[in-house]
Amino acid sequence: MRQYGISDAAECVAQLRPTVRTAYRRITLVGRCRPFRLTSDAVLGCADEWDGVLTLDDRVLIEAKTAGDRDPVIDHLRCLGVRPVKMSKYCAGVGMLKPRVASNPWRPVIKRHLHPQTA
Repeated sequence: MRQYGISDAAECVAQLRPTVRTAYRRITLVGRCRPFRLTSDAVLGCADEWDGVLTLDDRVLIEAKTAGDRDPVIDHLRCLGVRPVKMSKYCAGVGMLKPRVASNPWRPVIKRHLHPQTA
């Protein structure tokens, strides 16, 4: 296996190619009185370099960042039945668009929560 160093950076960068594009509409809410941030990503889409496209128009991804685990907004989301799920939009997109790429860690999330539709 070849070892790469700083002098190889240009060669490595020249070999980079786009594989999956993700698109979404994002709203970010920031706490005025306490350290809190909530991002909401909607109208999700993924596309690969061969024009394979998936849309997740009926899904919203919410990410909450707080100083601790207990926050009224997170408590309210839990009361509504919203439960945390670990995922990456990029990795889920690769798992949905590229069947030859091992995506075992993301399969349960894709199957249970995303239900992709081919556009």
